[in-house]
Amino acid sequence: MSRPAWMRRTILLPLALVVAGALPARAQVPAEPDGPQPSLTRAAGSCLDVGLALAAVSQDGSLAEAIALPSPNASLTAAGNSMRRIVVEAPALVGACADFEGVWGDGTAASLGAKLTLQGAATSVVNAAPMARDAVEERGKGPRRLERVLRAQVKLEKPGRYPVTALLEVAVDQAATIGSSAGPGKRDAVKVPFVIEVREPQRPKPEPKPAPVAGGAVSGRVLDADGAPIAKALVLAAPRATGALVPPPSTSRRPSTFSDENGDYRLELPVGSWALGAMRGNTNAAGGPIVWWDGRVTLEEADPVTLADGDLREGIDFRLP
Repeated sequence: MSRPAWMRRTILLPLALVVAGALPARAQVPAEPDGPQPSLTRAAGSCLDVGLALAAVSQDGSLAEAIALPSPNASLTAAGNSMRRIVVEAPALVGACADFEGVWGDGTAASLGAKLTLQGAATSVVNAAPMARDAVEERGKGPRRLERVLRAQVKLEKPGRYPVTALLEVAVDQAATIGSSAGPGKRDAVKVPFVIEVREPQRPKPEPKPAPVAGGAVSGRVLDADGAPIAKALVLAAPRATGALVPPPSTSRRPSTFSDENGDYRLELPVGSWALGAMRGNTNAAGGPIVWWDGRVTLEEADPVTLADGDLREGIDFRLP
């Protein structure tokens, strides 16, 4: 009489590990990856862990077991009336992953393997066509342990809802087992349905461009007391509103520019009223006092220059001591 499925999965899993009783501990017989192996870490959201495929043969080959176990988190119960979802943005490489572990007892030879198939279609209509497949099959002799990660993934480029099924199969072929009186092999499989939801890519919203500030410009020359041009003189502007300073006087917070080798300058300013000044160098300590237009000594006394949109005020000249 065949054993119920629940019994095989609750009793035979530890039995399959004991089956290879003469197999040394993991510390003595490490897993043999047989070539470059991908990391056991799955990419979040792109690969559903559907379960474990375990194949084992005992020391004398008299016992063998193949067990496919679904991951506890692979799918919800039927009573939940829902299935596990993977949500990704298009395009996406997405699918199912599973662990395989093969164990050969001391002195036994057998072929152990597993296959993971992603069934569905590259549209929202499900059929039995395989979308992707990954498999491992190894004929080996114990004592030995082999671990692999199977990945069945497909690239989906169109947004949509894709119901799929992951089929995990595992097998033990003892046809060539040395000294074995057991049957020709064991098979097991498990199906895990889930849904792949592909969404439109979230494109970053472009940052709004700052609205152009309407304004005009002032221009003129900076000369010394003898009328010679002064190069690299600092020309600055302080906003005026109802006779008050906005902001408080500070050269570091005012729009400014420098005169060229001929003493000429041009300063673009937003619409409004401005007090204009000039000085040698770029600090009071190094360049002397600020001379305000038109020949004023203090900022409060300076005659404001009012600009409308598109205005160009020329001839705003300064004579510095």
